Amino acid sequence: MNEQKFVDSHEEVVSALARLPVQARIFIAKAAVGFLDCLNLNWDGVLELAMAGARALSPQRSSAPQG
Repeated sequence: MNEQKFVDSHEEVVSALARLPVQARIFIAKAAVGFLDCLNLNWDGVLELAMAGARALSPQRSSAPQG
């Protein structure tokens, strides 16, 4: 799939989110729980794809802070 097809396929969703901004923010917050944690392993607020790759190869896969 090319980039434009991908964007076009989400047009209806984007339109719905634009019509309902409060509900959209709630939905996005709920959907993102845990997803971004896999890119922020050291909990410094910086999301890094390389960190996610390292995590995928790690025998310990917890996304919780390691205190």
